[in-house]
Amino acid sequence: MVYTSGRVYEGLWVNDRREGNGYERYKNGDVYTGEFKGGRPFGKGRRKWADTGEVYDGDWYQGLRHGVGNWQLNHKKNAKKILKENYSGKFMNNHFEGYGIYTITYESGKDTYEGEWSNSTKQGNGI
Repeated sequence: MVYTSGRVYEGLWVNDRREGNGYERYKNGDVYTGEFKGGRPFGKGRRKWADTGEVYDGDWYQGLRHGVGNWQLNHKKNAKKILKENYSGKFMNNHFEGYGIYTITYESGKDTYEGEWSNSTKQGNGI
């Protein structure tokens, strides 16, 4: 279906809602490929944000990153000389939550934190 807003959806429909496997390209260029339930990303899926290049591949619940997944952000040139950030682990309501591994890669090397998170903040045991 092509919406007047420019959004495009290809996939299964149930009761006039996106359901099952599908592909959606949003007006801003973001792309989601994966499972839908009740018209929202739900289950396994991958989304790429066009403006930032951010990618999330993992579990979704009611349109939110929720469950286990991998998030990556590749940086353009910046003062801190950061090349990319990566998080693999648990998510809850779009936030790092529970156990996960976060790596930030610089031109000169990388830093890694492995441990517990709460609301995308290092919290609890970790190294």
